[in-house]
Amino acid sequence: MSVLKWIKERYIYPEFDGRKIRNILHFSLVWNIFERECCQCNAQINTHSNQIALALQSDTIPSLEKTWYYFQNRYVANAQTTEVFNSFEFNSGRRELVSAILRSQSPSQAEKTEALLRIIFRLRNNLMHGDKEPNMFYEQDINFKHANAFLMDICNLYHGQRCPEYSQNRNNS
Repeated sequence: MSVLKWIKERYIYPEFDGRKIRNILHFSLVWNIFERECCQCNAQINTHSNQIALALQSDTIPSLEKTWYYFQNRYVANAQTTEVFNSFEFNSGRRELVSAILRSQSPSQAEKTEALLRIIFRLRNNLMHGDKEPNMFYEQDINFKHANAFLMDICNLYHGQRCPEYSQNRNNS
C-alpha cells in the first residue's frame, strides 16, 4: 500500500492531495541533512540557532531576504506579533527575542538568521508533535517551502565553512 493511500484511509480523507504537501514531505529530508551537517546530529534550538547565525554573519545567504520577508509578514502586523506567532511555544523566554527581532526596523543578518532558525525549529516541532487535521498541512506547506530554501542555503554555507573540501567539491561539479 502506498503511503498516500494509507494516509487517505487512516484519516478517512479520500481527497487528500500529496502534491499540496510536497514541501512538508521534503522538509524531513532537508531537516535531516541540516541536523547532521550543521548540528552534529543533535539539533538544539538554544545552541545551534545562535551558533550558526554568528558563524554565517558575514556570508551571503541567498534566500535570507525572501525568507525573512515571508515570515516577518506572516508573524507581524501593525508592529505587533500576530496570533499565529503568539501560538508558538518557545522555551526559555525566547519568544520575546524572536518577537523583538521580527518587529525591529533594521535587524542584522545574524539576528535575522537566528530568528528564522528559531522559527523553523518551532515549525518542525509543531509538525512532528500534536494532533493535525489534513487541511492544516495544506495551509502549512508554504511555510515549509521557505524553510527548506533557507535550510538548504544554511547547509551549503555552514557545512562548507566547516568542511572546506565539501565547498571545493561543490564548486568543481
